[in-house]
Amino acid sequence: MRTHAIAMICIAFSSFLTHTAFAFDRELRSPPRKLTAEQAKVAANNYQKYCALCHGENREGHKNDHAPSLRSKSLMESGIAHQILRPMQYGRVGTAMGGYLDEVGGPMTLDETWDLT
Repeated sequence: MRTHAIAMICIAFSSFLTHTAFAFDRELRSPPRKLTAEQAKVAANNYQKYCALCHGENREGHKNDHAPSLRSKSLMESGIAHQILRPMQYGRVGTAMGGYLDEVGGPMTLDETWDLT
């Protein structure tokens, strides 16, 4: 039981460090690139294909599996690309949100996930 507790603390601390490092990294990055018309079209199609079922056709959320709104004011003010990018790419443990990045078995490339944000 003690080993399990220590493992859980290590996982939580590792997650904290990763998120903290990611937050600092976010401040150093330039904003995502402007999309071409073709990239925007692909991103819109990818959203409808992979995201709309749970997050809603217009990002309103709560359509399936308690998926949150992707239009909330707090999300928009928090650096949306970075707040959505990582869970979209790698999924969220303990939820129905799977990873969509091709390196973890998902259908999208790194560029496509960035474009979608």
